[in-house]
Amino acid sequence: MVKIGIITGSIRKNRVNTQITDWIMKNVGGQVEEAEFEVIDIKDFNLPLFEGSVSPAALNRQYEYPEAVKFSKKIDEMDGFIFVIPEYNRSYPGAFKNAMDHIAPEFFGKAAAIVSYGGNGGLASQVALRSLLSVLDVFAISRNITFSIYTEFTDGKFTPREGSEDAVRDMAKILIRKSEALKKMRDKKNS
Repeated sequence: MVKIGIITGSIRKNRVNTQITDWIMKNVGGQVEEAEFEVIDIKDFNLPLFEGSVSPAALNRQYEYPEAVKFSKKIDEMDGFIFVIPEYNRSYPGAFKNAMDHIAPEFFGKAAAIVSYGGNGGLASQVALRSLLSVLDVFAISRNITFSIYTEFTDGKFTPREGSEDAVRDMAKILIRKSEALKKMRDKKNS
């Protein structure tokens, strides 16, 4: 069974990101039995601003910050990811990018799906994230979900449109199949 991390992309006060991750967990965690799901809140890791002199890809998981070591171990446990990402200034949030900058090989050869939100459904953040994921050798599936802050948030409360539950389960099933295939390839390569 593969493990899928549902990663938050915002650390802001009064963020709605956790409402979406909780909603995803509710709709896939107990209903899609082919995988184990876990919410990974980047805020919990309290990562400092990355200022390392060596690329994390070259460090062989030997990170100087204890927060990065903890984040590394958690990401390494996962076989795939659902990134829940807002759009800030036509991209993803700086805190999210900072978290991603701390580690690298833990993502290599894994699969991901993207759930974005923003004024335009967070489409620009999806495009930017796909570029970052390609550098990390993460296979981003084509089935992704967008939510508009104008139609699916009422007074700060997340209210997904009809059919979203089925869409997120379908997305998760595609992600699981790709994660299983990539896990077999990683296992074969490491044996």
